[in-house]
Amino acid sequence: MCQGVRTETYGIKDNTIKDEEVAAFIRRDHGDFVIGKINTTLSIYDGRPRLVLSEGSKCKASNGDPLDIRASTIVDFVCDPGVFGPGQPRLVAQLPPGKADAACAFVVEWKTHYACPIGEGGFIWSLFVFLAVTFLTLLMAYTVLGTLYNRYVLQLRGYDQIPQFSLESMKYHTSEAIDWLKDIAAQLDIPGSNGSGPYGARNPRTPRPNPVSHQAQAGGFSLHDDEANIGYSRPQRQPETNPVSHQTQVIAETQRAQAEPQSLSQSLSQPLSQPLPTSPPPPPKLMTGARVPVKLEVRQASQAEREFMLGEEDEEEEDDDDDDDDDDEEESDEETPKDESPPHGSHGKPAQTQPLAGSAGSSSKPLI
Repeated sequence: MCQGVRTETYGIKDNTIKDEEVAAFIRRDHGDFVIGKINTTLSIYDGRPRLVLSEGSKCKASNGDPLDIRASTIVDFVCDPGVFGPGQPRLVAQLPPGKADAACAFVVEWKTHYACPIGEGGFIWSLFVFLAVTFLTLLMAYTVLGTLYNRYVLQLRGYDQIPQFSLESMKYHTSEAIDWLKDIAAQLDIPGSNGSGPYGARNPRTPRPNPVSHQAQAGGFSLHDDEANIGYSRPQRQPETNPVSHQTQVIAETQRAQAEPQSLSQSLSQPLSQPLPTSPPPPPKLMTGARVPVKLEVRQASQAEREFMLGEEDEEEEDDDDDDDDDDEEESDEETPKDESPPHGSHGKPAQTQPLAGSAGSSSKPLI
């Protein structure tokens, strides 16, 4: 309403009205009828905003003769919270009543939520709601995109794939965004970019990893270059990761790879007079092949060993002989009968018997 119409006009038979000054018009058969020029001043009537457009085309009498009165329009804006868009104007009345071609004054009603009054704190609450919605949207986008990156790029699983939020990470991303904007300003040659390179261009900055990212925790990068120049390295936060996750294995491999060059450089920096530390010999290997026969040599026994061995053999033979004699005596006692009176023959003479002789295996017959 505070600017000219965007539709091309035709047939305006009035040299005092320019095309860019037309605020509203009615299209008729013999040409457009302007109902008011542009007006940027609002007035309040009965608690409602009102816009008055005047100095339109000349009005005509009922017989068609032109009059010295020019057309005008009153636009009343009505508050309607149910209309979320700009709304649509509606013609309420036109004067004088009767023919449409004879009308010279118009009353228009426009319902819109922009006409509703707002309190003093409305702007603050609107700003707060806008910031809250923006923050929640960015937070959701960061969480979703970070989770997808950790899962499909870093191959993390479980709680490790959820992005970590920290103050250092926010500072890092803020500084990176500022540097990125400065780089764009330097490329576009925007004044005030504070370029330090040739012809006012900024020197390319050295890329720095995120201090709380997987790359910084695995590689041990410092946060700022000036801190690295003075020999200061900011302590990194010890990552708490799943001991069986991919990230923990990568950190262990990186630490092992960093420890090997350090041990090698320390061994090379030692003076030549000192012997290098040697590793313990490897354990003996087990023989898994076929056994090799070992040739045994027979050594002649000494005199003392021979006497000792012969003495033991003699004692064993004597013991065996004594045992055999005892057995023979027992067997002879069992085979020899014991009579109280000697037996007599048929002639009254005692029978003569031959005593047993020989070993236990021999036998003898009595002689009568």
